[in-house]
Amino acid sequence: MSETHHLRAPTRCESSDSRATGRRYHRKYAQGGVDLEHLRLATKLSAMAGFDGLKSADRQDPSGDRQRVNQELLQIHETLQERFGFTADRAFRHAGSKSQNDPVATEGFVAHRERTPEQPKQVVLAYGNSSAALRRLSAADGGDWVPFEPVKEARRQQRGLQSLLACGIGMDVAKPFVNDVMYEAFLPSLEDIDRCVLPHLQMSEPIQLMVTGHGFGGALATQAVAYIFKKFDFLNSPHRVCLVTTGQPKVGDAKFAQLLDREAKRLAAQGQCTMARLVSTTDVVPLLPLGHGHKHWSGLCLLTSMGELIVDPCVEERLQVKDQRAFIMQAICHDARDSVGRYLGTLQQVNPEPKLHQPRAALPVLPSRCGPHAKRCGVDMADTHMVHFTSTGTVW
Repeated sequence: MSETHHLRAPTRCESSDSRATGRRYHRKYAQGGVDLEHLRLATKLSAMAGFDGLKSADRQDPSGDRQRVNQELLQIHETLQERFGFTADRAFRHAGSKSQNDPVATEGFVAHRERTPEQPKQVVLAYGNSSAALRRLSAADGGDWVPFEPVKEARRQQRGLQSLLACGIGMDVAKPFVNDVMYEAFLPSLEDIDRCVLPHLQMSEPIQLMVTGHGFGGALATQAVAYIFKKFDFLNSPHRVCLVTTGQPKVGDAKFAQLLDREAKRLAAQGQCTMARLVSTTDVVPLLPLGHGHKHWSGLCLLTSMGELIVDPCVEERLQVKDQRAFIMQAICHDARDSVGRYLGTLQQVNPEPKLHQPRAALPVLPSRCGPHAKRCGVDMADTHMVHFTSTGTVW
């Protein structure tokens, strides 16, 4: 866990039944670490990164309706400028492999906002969610393991060579591994990072780089930060990086998570890095992929249904239903469009200055909105526990 995520002792609180232990967010102790306004901004930007207005047919064959795609891109440019004061440098949409039954499109944008007297220049890289990718992750196999070698892949792209994944070479078992569904979706955006993000970091003017994504987009944002860490030395620059994801699935193995955490902690010690992984107690996506040894990176910030933001909680991941995959698939299909909206709504409810030492109600064992999904799957509600919180256990 990066040191920037630990708030001071006065904000520490424990639930009455010891199912959760964490630190309630408080603006007074947030300097240099998790900032509520940054979380809200990042979530709003990630909500814009997916082209939710496109029909499913357009998603499978983006060339089928170029005019509609161009309209979506134009809307992103206009909204970024009007609502947030950002200038869009690049909006991208890379189609998934046509050989896949449910192709995964990679969507997002790069934008910047000039320096003001109150804040430095900001650059944002945002990735959109993909319900097709989440369906693949919730399938029986959940994907395979592949080494995380984006620098090699970027060099091959520049030379016009075939991907390492396609030709089956360069599989170094000593490397950190990631899920192949996420990695294949991330690789097409390497060119966008190289052309539109890294040039900003070559400038001497201090820059705050914000990388964000919702759902599957959070997995892509995580890989993007890991790639940027390999390509750029933040310690010898005036820049700082902020990674914010909302409801992302697990990306890689324990080694990948450890390497990412180690670099983040090294930069955080110099005030140059903040990483926050927002998870709602009513979201099933962070449980994916199931049973493959995937590990989350640190930086957990838990959003409760009571509108509380708990920083660095100790939680235990547990999903006890008769058919876990059917349960998750139903939830994904039902919530694909309004998931980010719920995150935004809950973030707006968070009190930035809660009373210290205020007793906190026990976190719910079973989110009420999961009832319809459980019933559709034929699950007895008395036998259902989506998330159980405890003072010790596996970090979700």
